[in-house]
Amino acid sequence: MNPHPYAKYVEGRDVLQSLDETPARIEALVRGWPRERDDQSYAPGKWKARQLLAHLAQIEMVFNVRLRFALTSDRYVVQPFE
Repeated sequence: MNPHPYAKYVEGRDVLQSLDETPARIEALVRGWPRERDDQSYAPGKWKARQLLAHLAQIEMVFNVRLRFALTSDRYVVQPFE
């Protein structure tokens, strides 16, 4: 098992900086959308933009809890999820 299963998603960037910047990057992208785009998907059978954004918000909450445990616990082991 890879000891850092999420490393590929930050492409060598500082993880804490990436976590700090990502919500603003997403907000900046979404603010420019016409609201009709919220109910569109990027491909047939895929989630709508609204569903993706809700999922990202949920993952943000889970990841923040895990990060707090990691920063405050000795020998914390991340439990991957899909």
